[in-house]
Amino acid sequence: MPQQNGDSIDLIKKVLYLEKSRGYRDDAVTCGLEEFIKLNLPAAMQVVSGYKGADHFERQRVIERLEDSLDGGGQGISRVTDPASLALSVDRASGVGLKRAKLLEKLGIRTIEDLLTYLPRRLEDRTRFVQIGGLHRGETVAVRGNVVGVDQSRISGRTTIVRATLSDGTGFLYATWFNQPWVVNQIRRGEQIDVYGKIEQHYGKLQITSPVWEPAGEGMEIGRIVPIYPATEGLSDRYLRTLIARNLKLYGAAFPNVIPEQIRKRHDLLTRSEAIRALHFPTDENSFEKARRTLAFEELLLLQIGMGGQTRTLPGLSHAGDGALVDTFIARLPFRLTSAQQNAMREIMADLGASRRMMRLLQGDVGSGKTIVSLIAALAVIDAGYQVAIMAPTEILAQQHSLKISQLLAGLPVNSAVLTSASKKKDELKQE
Repeated sequence: MPQQNGDSIDLIKKVLYLEKSRGYRDDAVTCGLEEFIKLNLPAAMQVVSGYKGADHFERQRVIERLEDSLDGGGQGISRVTDPASLALSVDRASGVGLKRAKLLEKLGIRTIEDLLTYLPRRLEDRTRFVQIGGLHRGETVAVRGNVVGVDQSRISGRTTIVRATLSDGTGFLYATWFNQPWVVNQIRRGEQIDVYGKIEQHYGKLQITSPVWEPAGEGMEIGRIVPIYPATEGLSDRYLRTLIARNLKLYGAAFPNVIPEQIRKRHDLLTRSEAIRALHFPTDENSFEKARRTLAFEELLLLQIGMGGQTRTLPGLSHAGDGALVDTFIARLPFRLTSAQQNAMREIMADLGASRRMMRLLQGDVGSGKTIVSLIAALAVIDAGYQVAIMAPTEILAQQHSLKISQLLAGLPVNSAVLTSASKKKDELKQE
């Protein structure tokens, strides 16, 4: 874009800011944005063409592309590196405002960090480009072609159809949009565009209906692995992609590294900034999974550190008994405990005998003997003079555990009962 003087650029930026603050209504200047740009920055007319007839979302995209152009393709945007900025309300994010902030809150997005860590529900690979001559009905692909014609028609009263004819030298493809009249002003004959969608065939002609499209090589919606986000009314999936990409450019460097460098390298993890970027701009599915693994590792590390701190500082009760009940129970078992069960039991017994709270996760495959280890821990607590509750997620599982436990405890001086929402005489059970 040709260089403009500073006063002209400042004026245009002020008009764009006013247009955004007024909700993209094309009333920031009385002549309309297209005419204003034609008079003040004619080199940008291709970017702003069709603004008057565009919908709200398309107008926002035009404004953002204009702003990036004025900043030299984004080079003039100042990157934020202060981690505290991530805690700012999402209405402070670029391209949001109070109205959209309320819609984002429905998705659980309240801060800039929430926005940038908003996980896609799936990925869609839009990297496969096919020449028109090699297209087949029913396949979903990307196509790059030159616009050799574009027209608009109306059928059935209010239904408008915009049709663009694309060619890449190997054939013709007809791209059709229903009730999107602004498209006719955004796609120009002679320019090259990318489209993505499902190929159809009508009367021998290849057609793609309501495709995703963008200027050739833009690389936001087509030509990459695209994240598909959970959306809500008033916030399209495409808007979320644009919003996240824009703010990732601004705030991506503000994420602090939580995982120590030595641990990160040992486990082949990304930095936090790298992981956040790979979530939204993955080069392939492996890079996306590596980003998810990094963030999951980080979350578990922080959880473990927090629980470790609680274990050391929060007081608990020592359940140190003489071990007679546990020894008797183990001796009566018709099988020997595995080495893994014995190791888990020793660690649990050590925790139960200490005067601090125990926080443990007993992990094992189905049939590995977790119930026996849990029952031994329960007997150790009972032996120390306390009662124990073993909880199950469903009533059926509770009944199954109760039956198995009562069989294992037969002949021992321990009373057991099952208590569910359907149990009668709950007070009597509690008093036993």
